[in-house]
Amino acid sequence: MVIANEPLFPRCLFIRLGQGHADQSWDPIRSTKGVSQLVRFGVSPAKVHDDLIDQLRATEVAVQSKPERLFTEGESICVDPTVKRTMVYTGPNFYADDVMV
Repeated sequence: MVIANEPLFPRCLFIRLGQGHADQSWDPIRSTKGVSQLVRFGVSPAKVHDDLIDQLRATEVAVQSKPERLFTEGESICVDPTVKRTMVYTGPNFYADDVMV
């Protein structure tokens, strides 16, 4: 079975800044190699609440711990619609990067 992990927010980095004015300097971030821009709403940087970050982390852990199966054992799978060829999925093949049908 091959499981592909794809980022939910590709090329994005969530950071936490302090509350004081001096702690909110974006200059070091903007000058970091690889940073092209900051997500903004008008002139203000976008803010994401801690609750949302916690929910995203919990969802990631849940998804990685039990990946969704594409097929169930015994399910008929159409492998060639031009000749209406189907096969029955018998389960994952843990010794190869494919499945047993």
